[in-house]
Amino acid sequence: MEKVLHILPTYSTPEVLIDLNKSTAFISGKSVPEDSMSFYKPVIAFLDTLKEGYKDQEFNLKVDLEYFNSNSSKFLLDIFLKLARFQNEGFISKVLIDWVADQNDDDMIEAGEDYMAIVKLPFNIINR
Repeated sequence: MEKVLHILPTYSTPEVLIDLNKSTAFISGKSVPEDSMSFYKPVIAFLDTLKEGYKDQEFNLKVDLEYFNSNSSKFLLDIFLKLARFQNEGFISKVLIDWVADQNDDDMIEAGEDYMAIVKLPFNIINR
C-alpha cells in the first residue's frame, strides 16, 4: 500500500503532498485546472487509505493556495467533508486544518471560515 502521494505543481494545479507516514498533507499553489475532477479525484481516492489503521492518530492538512476557482472549491469541500466523516466515524482521532491566507486577502480568509462552518472542523487561519 502506498503511503505517499506527491503531485508536482503546474501553472494551473497546486502541489499536493499526502504523507501517511507522518499523517500530514498539504495543498499549495494555484488551483485553476480545466478539469478539476481529473485532478482531484485521485487525491480524494488516496485519502481513503486513512480508513486503514490511523484511528489513534491526528491528521494535519495545510492548505496554502494563492487562488482557486469555483470548480476547485467543490473538490476542496469534498476533501474536508471526507476528513470530517473519517474523524466522526473514528478512522482518525482528530483532523487539524491550517488555512493559510494573506492577512489582507479577505476573500481567502472568508473562504476558510466558510469551509470551517460547513464541515464543522476547526480551521486555524494563518497569515502568510
